Amino acid sequence: MSTVGSYFYATVADNSWYSLSNWYTNSSHTVTAAHLPLTDSEVSIAAGSVAPLVNLDDSRWVEPAILYTGTIGITFTSILSSSTCVAIIGNAIFEGSACYCKKSIQE
Repeated sequence: MSTVGSYFYATVADNSWYSLSNWYTNSSHTVTAAHLPLTDSEVSIAAGSVAPLVNLDDSRWVEPAILYTGTIGITFTSILSSSTCVAIIGNAIFEGSACYCKKSIQE
């Protein structure tokens, strides 16, 4: 699978996926990201973070190619039955009417 770039989430501001201050472009968390993860990007949740909360109904949601959540996990919410098909490696919780359609990972 080809990805556009790597993004690393580390809880700084709050646990919102949409808080730009939580995003970095390196695993050392020293280079802040200029924008939220893009389609076809690879996302990793840093150990020690609080699980990010993703409102799938938010117009800012862009589905990355791969999401590594490890044991930290991630929580997806929706009241409009929104779904995601991102390839998730690790733990994920779906609340409200959030839906998941499993995507196979092709190397």
